[in-house]
Amino acid sequence: MPSSDKGLRVIIVGGGIAGLTLANILQYSNIDFLLLERRDVIDPQIGASIGIMPNENRILDQLGCFDAIDELVETIDAVSEHWADGQKIGPSKELGAQVERSFGYGFCFLDRRAVWKILYDHIHDKSKVLLNKHVARVENAKDSVIVHTKDGESYHGDLVVGCDGIRSKVREERWRIAAPRLPQAVLERERNAITAEYRCLFGISNAVESFAEGEGYNTYTKDRSIMSNVGKGGRVYWFCFEKYPRRLQNDEIPRYSDEEAVAFAEKFVHYAVGPQVKFRDLWEQRQTYALVGLEEAAFEIWSDERIALVGDCVHKMTPNAGQGGNAAIDYTLSRKCCHQAKRTPRIKPIMKSANYATRMQALKGPREVALIKYVQPVLKDSFANSMRHNFVSAERVNFLPLTQRSASGTTTFNPSQGPGQEESKATRALKALPIFLLFTLTISTILKGDISLAMFKPFFESGKIIWDGGSVAVMSKFYGIKVVDMIFAPMVVAFAQ
Repeated sequence: MPSSDKGLRVIIVGGGIAGLTLANILQYSNIDFLLLERRDVIDPQIGASIGIMPNENRILDQLGCFDAIDELVETIDAVSEHWADGQKIGPSKELGAQVERSFGYGFCFLDRRAVWKILYDHIHDKSKVLLNKHVARVENAKDSVIVHTKDGESYHGDLVVGCDGIRSKVREERWRIAAPRLPQAVLERERNAITAEYRCLFGISNAVESFAEGEGYNTYTKDRSIMSNVGKGGRVYWFCFEKYPRRLQNDEIPRYSDEEAVAFAEKFVHYAVGPQVKFRDLWEQRQTYALVGLEEAAFEIWSDERIALVGDCVHKMTPNAGQGGNAAIDYTLSRKCCHQAKRTPRIKPIMKSANYATRMQALKGPREVALIKYVQPVLKDSFANSMRHNFVSAERVNFLPLTQRSASGTTTFNPSQGPGQEESKATRALKALPIFLLFTLTISTILKGDISLAMFKPFFESGKIIWDGGSVAVMSKFYGIKVVDMIFAPMVVAFAQ
Protein backbone atom coordinates (compact mmCIF):
# COMPACT_ATOMS: atom_id res chain seq x y z
CA MET A 1 0.00 0.00 0.00
CA PRO A 2 1.90 3.06 -1.19
CA SER A 3 2.15 6.34 0.67
CA SER A 4 -0.51 8.94 -0.14
CA ASP A 5 0.17 11.20 -3.13
CA LYS A 6 -1.63 14.03 -1.37
CA GLY A 7 1.22 14.83 1.00
CA LEU A 8 2.46 13.70 4.39
CA ARG A 9 1.13 10.40 5.67
CA VAL A 10 1.50 9.29 9.30
CA ILE A 11 1.20 5.68 10.43
CA ILE A 12 0.04 5.50 14.05
CA VAL A 13 0.75 2.26 15.88
CA GLY A 14 -1.55 1.80 18.87
CA GLY A 15 -5.20 2.71 19.43
CA GLY A 16 -5.06 3.83 23.05
CA ILE A 17 -5.48 7.35 24.42
CA ALA A 18 -2.37 8.73 22.68
CA GLY A 19 -2.99 7.07 19.30
CA LEU A 20 -6.67 8.01 19.05
CA THR A 21 -5.97 11.58 20.17
CA LEU A 22 -3.25 11.92 17.55
CA ALA A 23 -5.63 10.58 14.89
CA ASN A 24 -8.21 13.23 15.81
CA ILE A 25 -5.59 15.98 15.69
CA LEU A 26 -4.22 14.86 12.32
CA GLN A 27 -7.64 14.80 10.68
CA TYR A 28 -8.15 18.45 11.63
CA SER A 29 -4.66 19.17 10.24
CA ASN A 30 -5.64 17.63 6.89
CA ILE A 31 -2.75 15.20 7.29
CA ASP A 32 -3.39 11.68 6.05
CA PHE A 33 -3.01 8.93 8.64
CA LEU A 34 -3.55 5.25 9.22
CA LEU A 35 -3.97 3.78 12.72
CA LEU A 36 -2.94 0.16 13.35
CA GLU A 37 -4.35 -1.45 16.51
CA ARG A 38 -3.49 -4.99 17.59
CA ARG A 39 -6.73 -5.63 19.52
CA ASP A 40 -9.89 -6.89 17.81
CA VAL A 41 -12.07 -4.14 19.34
CA ILE A 42 -11.29 -0.48 19.89
CA ASP A 43 -12.72 -0.31 23.42
CA PRO A 44 -12.15 -3.55 25.36
CA GLN A 45 -13.12 -3.67 29.04
CA ILE A 46 -9.81 -4.27 30.82
CA GLY A 47 -10.89 -2.90 34.18
CA ALA A 48 -9.06 0.39 33.76
CA SER A 49 -10.25 3.90 34.53
CA ILE A 50 -8.77 7.28 33.72
CA GLY A 51 -8.67 10.56 35.58
CA ILE A 52 -9.16 13.45 33.18
CA MET A 53 -7.55 16.73 34.18
CA PRO A 54 -8.31 20.30 32.99
CA ASN A 55 -5.42 20.34 30.52
CA GLU A 56 -6.71 17.16 28.87
CA ASN A 57 -10.29 18.44 28.90
CA ARG A 58 -9.25 21.63 27.10
CA ILE A 59 -7.71 19.65 24.23
CA LEU A 60 -10.69 17.28 24.08
CA ASP A 61 -12.96 20.32 23.94
CA GLN A 62 -11.03 21.68 20.96
CA LEU A 63 -11.47 18.31 19.25
CA GLY A 64 -15.21 18.29 19.89
CA CYS A 65 -15.05 15.34 22.33
CA PHE A 66 -15.55 17.08 25.66
CA ASP A 67 -19.36 17.29 25.71
CA ALA A 68 -19.70 13.52 25.22
CA ILE A 69 -17.27 12.90 28.10
CA ASP A 70 -18.91 15.53 30.32
CA GLU A 71 -22.20 13.64 30.12
CA LEU A 72 -20.55 10.58 31.69
CA VAL A 73 -18.72 12.17 34.61
CA GLU A 74 -19.08 13.89 37.95
CA THR A 75 -16.37 16.34 38.98
CA ILE A 76 -14.27 15.17 41.94
CA ASP A 77 -14.99 17.98 44.41
CA ALA A 78 -13.03 16.88 47.48
CA VAL A 79 -10.54 14.26 48.62
CA SER A 80 -10.43 12.90 52.17
CA GLU A 81 -7.49 10.99 53.61
CA HIS A 82 -7.50 8.19 56.17
CA TRP A 83 -5.21 5.78 57.93
CA ALA A 84 -5.94 2.10 57.31
CA ASP A 85 -7.87 1.88 60.60
CA GLY A 86 -10.32 4.53 59.40
CA GLN A 87 -8.99 7.49 61.38
CA LYS A 88 -9.26 10.63 59.27
CA ILE A 89 -6.15 12.70 58.55
CA GLY A 90 -7.11 16.36 58.73
CA PRO A 91 -9.93 18.06 56.83
CA SER A 92 -10.98 17.04 53.33
CA LYS A 93 -9.03 18.70 50.52
CA GLU A 94 -11.20 20.87 48.30
CA LEU A 95 -10.37 20.13 44.71
CA GLY A 96 -12.95 20.23 41.96
CA ALA A 97 -14.50 23.65 42.51
CA GLN A 98 -11.11 25.34 42.90
CA VAL A 99 -9.61 23.73 39.82
CA GLU A 100 -12.72 24.32 37.69
CA ARG A 101 -12.83 27.96 38.79
CA SER A 102 -9.18 28.32 37.79
CA PHE A 103 -9.24 26.64 34.38
CA GLY A 104 -12.87 26.27 33.33
CA TYR A 105 -12.66 22.47 33.58
CA GLY A 106 -12.73 20.14 36.56
CA PHE A 107 -11.09 16.83 37.43
CA CYS A 108 -13.11 13.65 36.89
CA PHE A 109 -12.92 9.85 36.61
CA LEU A 110 -14.57 7.49 34.15
CA ASP A 111 -14.01 4.16 32.38
CA ARG A 112 -11.00 4.31 30.11
CA ARG A 113 -12.87 2.34 27.45
CA ALA A 114 -15.49 5.13 27.32
CA VAL A 115 -12.78 7.64 26.38
CA TRP A 116 -11.41 5.27 23.72
CA LYS A 117 -14.91 4.94 22.25
CA ILE A 118 -15.56 8.69 22.20
CA LEU A 119 -12.21 9.45 20.56
CA TYR A 120 -12.86 6.72 17.97
CA ASP A 121 -16.40 7.97 17.29
CA HIS A 122 -15.01 11.42 16.46
CA ILE A 123 -12.71 10.05 13.74
CA HIS A 124 -14.57 10.91 10.54
CA ASP A 125 -13.16 8.20 8.28
CA LYS A 126 -13.30 4.88 10.17
CA SER A 127 -11.50 3.13 7.30
CA LYS A 128 -8.32 4.75 8.59
CA VAL A 129 -8.47 2.59 11.76
CA LEU A 130 -7.45 -1.04 11.23
CA LEU A 131 -7.88 -3.66 13.98
CA ASN A 132 -6.04 -6.97 14.51
CA LYS A 133 -2.83 -5.42 13.19
CA HIS A 134 0.22 -6.72 15.07
CA VAL A 135 3.40 -4.95 14.00
CA ALA A 136 6.17 -7.35 13.03
CA ARG A 137 8.82 -5.03 11.63
CA VAL A 138 9.49 -1.39 10.75
CA GLU A 139 11.68 -0.64 7.73
CA ASN A 140 13.21 2.63 6.61
CA ALA A 141 13.04 3.03 2.82
CA LYS A 142 14.67 5.76 0.72
CA ASP A 143 11.79 8.24 0.88
CA SER A 144 9.37 6.55 3.27
CA VAL A 145 8.95 4.16 6.15
CA ILE A 146 7.23 0.79 5.89
CA VAL A 147 5.36 -1.00 8.68
CA HIS A 148 5.00 -4.76 8.18
CA THR A 149 2.31 -6.60 10.15
CA LYS A 150 2.12 -10.25 11.18
CA ASP A 151 -0.75 -10.92 8.76
CA GLY A 152 1.60 -10.25 5.83
CA GLU A 153 0.45 -6.73 5.01
CA SER A 154 2.75 -3.71 4.57
CA TYR A 155 1.86 -0.04 5.05
CA HIS A 156 3.90 2.86 3.68
CA GLY A 157 4.07 6.32 5.21
CA ASP A 158 6.32 9.30 5.77
CA LEU A 159 6.41 8.97 9.56
CA VAL A 160 5.64 6.24 12.08
CA VAL A 161 4.43 7.32 15.53
CA GLY A 162 4.57 4.61 18.19
CA CYS A 163 1.69 4.91 20.65
CA ASP A 164 1.83 1.22 21.59
CA GLY A 165 2.56 1.44 25.30
CA ILE A 166 5.34 0.51 27.66
CA ARG A 167 6.10 -2.78 25.84
CA SER A 168 6.34 -0.96 22.52
CA LYS A 169 7.20 -2.90 19.38
CA VAL A 170 7.90 0.37 17.55
CA ARG A 171 10.45 1.31 20.20
CA GLU A 172 12.15 -2.07 19.79
CA GLU A 173 12.32 -1.54 16.04
CA ARG A 174 13.77 1.92 16.56
CA TRP A 175 16.53 0.38 18.69
CA ARG A 176 17.22 -2.22 16.00
CA ILE A 177 17.41 0.36 13.21
CA ALA A 178 19.52 2.82 15.23
CA ALA A 179 21.87 0.22 16.74
CA PRO A 180 24.72 0.69 14.19
CA ARG A 181 24.76 4.45 14.88
CA LEU A 182 24.32 4.53 18.67
CA PRO A 183 26.89 3.87 21.39
CA GLN A 184 26.40 0.49 23.03
CA ALA A 185 26.11 2.16 26.44
CA VAL A 186 23.11 4.20 25.27
CA LEU A 187 21.35 1.12 23.91
CA GLU A 188 21.98 -0.76 27.15
CA ARG A 189 20.49 2.08 29.20
CA GLU A 190 17.45 2.16 26.93
CA ARG A 191 16.89 -1.58 27.12
CA ASN A 192 17.21 -1.59 30.91
CA ALA A 193 15.14 1.54 31.55
CA ILE A 194 11.95 -0.20 32.70
CA THR A 195 11.72 -0.80 36.45
CA ALA A 196 8.96 -1.45 38.97
CA GLU A 197 8.92 -0.84 42.72
CA TYR A 198 5.16 -1.18 43.24
CA ARG A 199 2.28 -3.27 41.99
CA CYS A 200 -1.35 -2.29 41.74
CA LEU A 201 -4.73 -3.97 41.76
CA PHE A 202 -7.14 -1.62 39.97
CA GLY A 203 -10.82 -2.00 39.27
CA ILE A 204 -14.32 -0.60 38.99
CA SER A 205 -17.19 -1.26 41.39
CA ASN A 206 -20.88 -0.50 41.50
CA ALA A 207 -22.13 2.12 43.97
CA VAL A 208 -21.67 1.42 47.68
CA GLU A 209 -23.55 3.00 50.56
CA SER A 210 -21.88 6.03 52.22
CA PHE A 211 -19.82 6.85 49.12
CA ALA A 212 -21.02 10.07 47.48
CA GLU A 213 -20.65 11.12 43.86
CA GLY A 214 -17.75 13.49 43.29
CA GLU A 215 -15.79 12.36 46.36
CA GLY A 216 -12.27 10.95 46.49
CA TYR A 217 -10.85 8.81 49.30
CA ASN A 218 -7.18 7.95 49.98
CA THR A 219 -6.00 5.39 52.54
CA TYR A 220 -2.40 5.18 53.77
CA THR A 221 -0.42 2.54 55.60
CA LYS A 222 3.17 1.30 55.51
CA ASP A 223 4.11 0.10 51.99
CA ARG A 224 0.46 0.10 50.89
CA SER A 225 -2.20 2.60 49.90
CA ILE A 226 -5.69 2.75 48.39
CA MET A 227 -7.21 5.39 46.12
CA SER A 228 -10.94 5.52 45.43
CA ASN A 229 -12.83 8.05 43.32
CA VAL A 230 -16.60 8.10 42.98
CA GLY A 231 -17.95 8.98 39.57
CA LYS A 232 -21.40 9.47 38.11
CA GLY A 233 -24.08 7.16 39.45
CA GLY A 234 -21.83 6.18 42.36
CA ARG A 235 -19.52 4.13 40.14
CA VAL A 236 -16.26 3.67 42.09
CA TYR A 237 -12.82 3.66 40.46
CA TRP A 238 -10.25 2.23 42.86
CA PHE A 239 -6.56 1.30 43.09
CA CYS A 240 -4.71 -0.80 45.70
CA PHE A 241 -0.94 -0.28 45.78
CA GLU A 242 1.78 -2.39 47.39
CA LYS A 243 5.55 -2.04 47.43
CA TYR A 244 7.65 -4.89 46.07
CA PRO A 245 10.36 -6.26 48.41
CA ARG A 246 12.92 -4.93 45.92
CA ARG A 247 13.07 -3.01 42.66
CA LEU A 248 12.35 -5.21 39.65
CA GLN A 249 13.73 -4.63 36.17
CA ASN A 250 12.33 -5.36 32.70
CA ASP A 251 11.55 -9.08 32.37
CA GLU A 252 11.55 -9.55 36.15
CA ILE A 253 8.23 -7.68 36.33
CA PRO A 254 5.58 -10.45 36.45
CA ARG A 255 2.27 -10.85 34.69
CA TYR A 256 -0.47 -11.89 37.12
CA SER A 257 -3.29 -14.40 36.87
CA ASP A 258 -6.84 -13.86 38.05
CA GLU A 259 -6.18 -16.14 41.03
CA GLU A 260 -3.21 -14.00 42.06
CA ALA A 261 -5.33 -10.85 41.77
CA VAL A 262 -8.01 -12.31 44.06
CA ALA A 263 -5.38 -13.37 46.61
CA PHE A 264 -3.84 -9.90 46.48
CA ALA A 265 -7.21 -8.26 47.19
CA GLU A 266 -7.52 -10.26 50.42
CA LYS A 267 -4.62 -8.25 51.86
CA PHE A 268 -6.71 -5.08 51.66
CA VAL A 269 -10.27 -6.15 52.53
CA HIS A 270 -10.05 -5.01 56.18
CA TYR A 271 -8.65 -1.54 55.35
CA ALA A 272 -10.94 1.45 55.68
CA VAL A 273 -11.38 3.41 52.44
CA GLY A 274 -13.86 6.02 53.66
CA PRO A 275 -16.55 6.71 56.25
CA GLN A 276 -18.09 3.38 57.29
CA VAL A 277 -16.64 1.74 54.16
CA LYS A 278 -13.93 -0.91 53.99
CA PHE A 279 -12.26 -2.18 50.85
CA ARG A 280 -14.26 -5.38 51.32
CA ASP A 281 -17.38 -3.39 50.41
CA LEU A 282 -15.82 -2.24 47.14
CA TRP A 283 -14.48 -5.69 46.36
CA GLU A 284 -17.89 -7.30 46.83
CA GLN A 285 -19.38 -4.81 44.33
CA ARG A 286 -16.57 -5.22 41.78
CA GLN A 287 -17.33 -5.30 38.08
CA THR A 288 -13.81 -5.56 36.67
CA TYR A 289 -10.29 -5.74 38.09
CA ALA A 290 -6.68 -6.52 37.15
CA LEU A 291 -3.36 -6.84 38.97
CA VAL A 292 -0.26 -5.38 37.29
CA GLY A 293 3.28 -4.37 38.07
CA LEU A 294 3.66 -0.58 37.89
CA GLU A 295 6.38 0.01 35.34
CA GLU A 296 8.35 3.24 35.48
CA ALA A 297 10.61 4.39 32.66
CA ALA A 298 12.16 7.53 31.23
CA PHE A 299 13.74 6.76 27.87
CA GLU A 300 16.48 8.95 26.42
CA ILE A 301 15.68 8.75 22.71
CA TRP A 302 12.15 9.66 21.64
CA SER A 303 12.60 9.94 17.89
CA ASP A 304 14.99 8.77 15.21
CA GLU A 305 14.77 9.50 11.48
CA ARG A 306 11.17 8.61 10.51
CA ILE A 307 10.14 7.08 13.84
CA ALA A 308 8.71 9.00 16.82
CA LEU A 309 7.35 7.77 20.15
CA VAL A 310 4.54 9.18 22.30
CA GLY A 311 3.03 8.38 25.71
CA ASP A 312 4.01 5.34 27.76
CA CYS A 313 6.50 4.37 25.03
CA VAL A 314 8.86 7.02 26.38
CA HIS A 315 7.56 8.32 29.72
CA LYS A 316 5.83 5.71 31.89
CA MET A 317 4.81 6.86 35.34
CA THR A 318 2.77 5.48 38.24
CA PRO A 319 -0.94 6.40 38.32
CA ASN A 320 -1.37 8.01 41.76
CA ALA A 321 -1.22 11.56 40.41
CA GLY A 322 -3.40 10.77 37.39
CA GLN A 323 -0.81 12.12 34.95
CA GLY A 324 -0.16 9.21 32.57
CA GLY A 325 -3.12 9.61 30.22
CA ASN A 326 -2.95 13.37 30.48
CA ALA A 327 0.70 13.41 29.46
CA ALA A 328 -0.12 11.13 26.53
CA ILE A 329 -2.69 13.61 25.22
CA ASP A 330 -0.57 16.67 26.01
CA TYR A 331 2.40 15.46 24.00
CA THR A 332 0.66 14.16 20.90
CA LEU A 333 0.21 17.74 19.74
CA SER A 334 1.55 18.40 16.24
CA ARG A 335 5.00 19.99 16.33
CA LYS A 336 6.03 18.77 19.78
CA CYS A 337 5.09 15.18 19.03
CA CYS A 338 8.47 14.56 17.41
CA HIS A 339 10.69 17.05 19.24
CA GLN A 340 12.15 15.62 22.42
CA ALA A 341 13.92 18.87 23.37
CA LYS A 342 10.56 20.65 23.53
CA ARG A 343 8.83 17.94 25.55
CA THR A 344 11.54 16.99 28.08
CA PRO A 345 11.66 20.10 30.32
CA ARG A 346 7.99 19.79 31.25
CA ILE A 347 7.57 16.03 31.39
CA LYS A 348 10.56 15.33 33.66
CA PRO A 349 9.23 17.15 36.75
CA ILE A 350 5.73 15.79 36.12
CA MET A 351 7.08 12.23 36.05
CA LYS A 352 9.11 12.87 39.18
CA SER A 353 6.13 14.21 41.13
CA ALA A 354 3.82 11.46 39.85
CA ASN A 355 6.18 8.67 40.85
CA TYR A 356 6.87 10.32 44.21
CA ALA A 357 3.12 10.46 44.95
CA THR A 358 3.09 6.65 44.94
CA ARG A 359 5.95 6.52 47.42
CA MET A 360 4.51 9.21 49.67
CA GLN A 361 1.08 7.56 49.87
CA ALA A 362 2.73 4.23 50.73
CA LEU A 363 4.66 5.97 53.55
CA LYS A 364 8.06 5.09 52.12
CA GLY A 365 10.02 6.58 55.03
CA PRO A 366 9.96 9.06 57.96
CA ARG A 367 9.86 12.04 55.58
CA GLU A 368 6.75 10.75 53.84
CA VAL A 369 5.06 9.92 57.16
CA ALA A 370 5.73 13.47 58.36
CA LEU A 371 4.33 14.96 55.15
CA ILE A 372 1.11 12.94 55.37
CA LYS A 373 0.65 13.24 59.14
CA TYR A 374 1.72 16.80 59.90
CA VAL A 375 2.21 18.90 56.76
CA GLN A 376 -0.68 18.03 54.43
CA PRO A 377 -3.44 18.43 57.06
CA VAL A 378 -2.59 22.14 57.49
CA LEU A 379 -2.11 22.75 53.76
CA LYS A 380 -5.68 22.07 52.72
CA ASP A 381 -5.21 23.70 49.31
CA SER A 382 -2.06 21.73 48.49
CA PHE A 383 -3.80 19.31 46.08
CA ALA A 384 -5.46 22.09 44.12
CA ASN A 385 -2.30 24.22 44.08
CA SER A 386 -0.20 21.31 42.85
CA MET A 387 -2.70 20.65 40.07
CA ARG A 388 -2.72 24.31 39.07
CA HIS A 389 1.07 24.27 38.83
CA ASN A 390 1.04 21.18 36.61
CA PHE A 391 -1.71 22.44 34.30
CA VAL A 392 -0.83 26.08 33.77
CA SER A 393 1.73 25.32 31.03
CA ALA A 394 -0.45 22.73 29.28
CA GLU A 395 -0.46 22.40 25.51
CA ARG A 396 -3.31 23.26 23.15
CA VAL A 397 -4.06 22.47 19.51
CA ASN A 398 -2.61 25.65 18.03
CA PHE A 399 -4.49 25.51 14.73
CA LEU A 400 -7.92 24.99 16.34
CA PRO A 401 -9.85 27.72 18.15
CA LEU A 402 -10.27 27.62 21.90
CA THR A 403 -13.81 27.18 23.16
CA GLN A 404 -15.61 29.72 25.30
CA ARG A 405 -15.36 27.39 28.29
CA SER A 406 -11.56 27.25 28.10
CA ALA A 407 -11.43 31.02 28.50
CA SER A 408 -13.81 31.12 31.48
CA GLY A 409 -11.25 30.27 34.15
CA THR A 410 -9.50 32.76 36.42
CA THR A 411 -6.07 31.34 35.55
CA THR A 412 -4.61 31.80 32.07
CA PHE A 413 -2.81 28.81 30.56
CA ASN A 414 0.77 29.94 30.02
CA PRO A 415 3.51 27.72 28.51
CA SER A 416 6.21 29.90 30.10
CA GLN A 417 5.10 28.79 33.59
CA GLY A 418 4.63 25.48 35.37
CA PRO A 419 6.84 22.35 35.53
CA GLY A 420 10.30 22.87 34.06
CA GLN A 421 9.88 26.66 34.00
CA GLU A 422 10.62 27.37 37.65
CA GLU A 423 13.14 30.03 38.60
CA SER A 424 16.43 28.90 40.06
CA LYS A 425 16.69 28.84 43.84
CA ALA A 426 19.34 31.57 43.72
CA THR A 427 17.03 33.89 41.76
CA ARG A 428 14.14 33.22 44.11
CA ALA A 429 16.38 33.86 47.12
CA LEU A 430 17.46 37.24 45.73
CA LYS A 431 13.85 38.25 45.13
CA ALA A 432 12.88 37.18 48.65
CA LEU A 433 15.79 39.03 50.27
CA PRO A 434 13.94 42.37 50.76
CA ILE A 435 11.06 40.56 52.47
CA PHE A 436 13.47 38.70 54.70
CA LEU A 437 15.23 41.93 55.66
CA LEU A 438 11.88 43.55 56.48
CA PHE A 439 10.94 40.55 58.59
CA THR A 440 14.27 40.73 60.43
CA LEU A 441 13.82 44.46 61.07
CA THR A 442 10.35 43.91 62.46
CA ILE A 443 11.46 41.16 64.85
CA SER A 444 14.47 43.16 66.03
CA THR A 445 12.27 46.20 66.67
CA ILE A 446 9.89 44.13 68.79
CA LEU A 447 12.74 42.51 70.74
CA LYS A 448 14.42 45.88 71.42
CA GLY A 449 11.29 47.01 73.22
CA ASP A 450 10.34 49.84 70.88
CA ILE A 451 7.13 47.90 70.47
CA SER A 452 5.93 46.13 73.60
CA LEU A 453 4.28 42.76 73.17
CA ALA A 454 1.88 43.82 75.93
CA MET A 455 0.42 46.52 73.70
CA PHE A 456 -1.03 43.83 71.45
CA LYS A 457 -3.02 42.17 74.24
CA PRO A 458 -6.10 44.47 74.00
CA PHE A 459 -6.36 43.89 70.28
CA PHE A 460 -6.38 40.13 70.62
CA GLU A 461 -8.79 40.20 73.57
CA SER A 462 -11.29 42.37 71.68
CA GLY A 463 -10.55 40.80 68.31
CA LYS A 464 -10.41 44.29 66.73
CA ILE A 465 -8.09 47.18 65.93
CA ILE A 466 -10.05 50.33 66.78
CA TRP A 467 -9.40 53.88 65.62
CA ASP A 468 -11.39 57.09 65.37
CA GLY A 469 -13.12 56.21 62.14
CA GLY A 470 -13.95 52.60 62.82
CA SER A 471 -12.45 49.17 63.39
CA VAL A 472 -11.17 46.08 61.63
CA ALA A 473 -11.08 42.47 62.78
CA VAL A 474 -7.71 41.11 63.88
CA MET A 475 -6.56 38.10 61.88
CA SER A 476 -4.88 35.59 64.16
CA LYS A 477 -4.77 32.39 62.07
CA PHE A 478 -2.52 32.21 59.02
CA TYR A 479 -1.04 28.72 58.61
CA GLY A 480 -3.01 26.67 61.12
CA ILE A 481 0.24 25.96 63.01
CA LYS A 482 -0.09 27.53 66.47
CA VAL A 483 3.54 28.43 67.08
CA VAL A 484 3.90 30.02 63.63
CA ASP A 485 0.64 31.94 63.97
CA MET A 486 1.80 33.31 67.36
CA ILE A 487 4.83 34.84 65.63
CA PHE A 488 2.96 36.37 62.71
CA ALA A 489 -0.10 37.74 64.54
CA PRO A 490 1.75 40.54 66.45
CA MET A 491 3.61 41.48 63.27
CA VAL A 492 0.37 41.95 61.36
CA VAL A 493 -1.08 44.09 64.13
CA ALA A 494 2.13 46.15 64.30
CA PHE A 495 2.01 46.94 60.59
CA ALA A 496 -1.73 47.69 60.78
CA GLN A 497 -1.06 50.17 63.56
